[in-house]
Amino acid sequence: MGIVLPMVVQEIYNGNELGERPRMNIKGYLLGNPLTDRSGDYNSRIPFAHSKALLSDEIYKEETYSYSAIWANRRDVRKALHIREEFDDIEWVRCNDTMTFDFDKKDLCYTHNVVSSVNYHQRLADRHSRALIYSGDHDMMVRNLGTIKWIGSLNLYTMKYSKNNYNLTYATVKGGGHTAPEYKPKECLSMLVRWLANDIVDIQP
Repeated sequence: MGIVLPMVVQEIYNGNELGERPRMNIKGYLLGNPLTDRSGDYNSRIPFAHSKALLSDEIYKEETYSYSAIWANRRDVRKALHIREEFDDIEWVRCNDTMTFDFDKKDLCYTHNVVSSVNYHQRLADRHSRALIYSGDHDMMVRNLGTIKWIGSLNLYTMKYSKNNYNLTYATVKGGGHTAPEYKPKECLSMLVRWLANDIVDIQP
């Protein structure tokens, strides 16, 4: 939804400006744990895992290399996976590589005509559309590092704990995973209620 929703919101605003019927009474939008920029969001996974001590410094420095084939061909791994000995001479390789997305090769068997919705967020911010973007700080699917980066690229001013004159609000849900409401439903509901009421989103435990 992180890529699709801003496009839909933009189309609603465009339709209202053209006088299309029925006119939609839209005031803003909300996105939680949004995949917004495929390159930036995917590339933030390794730094995020390293920042949480899930990757050692050594592995972090060499993260551009794929270790899956090396791992899967180790004898101890094959034994743990109960692979029959008759297959020992067969090397494991990644299959169906065309299903993976390499931004440099563009080798996916289907194409994405929009890989980033950051410019849509920029246009919506310029027209003063209210937005609440939030991320769980333990989300391993769409890391908050990538979200913070693309929000920073909008060059909006930063004002913490303010109640006036801002359009895009970013909130981090502490202890939230993917998605944050699944892990922290009460906190997310309180955040939503405060945002809808134009109140300060910050919630102390």
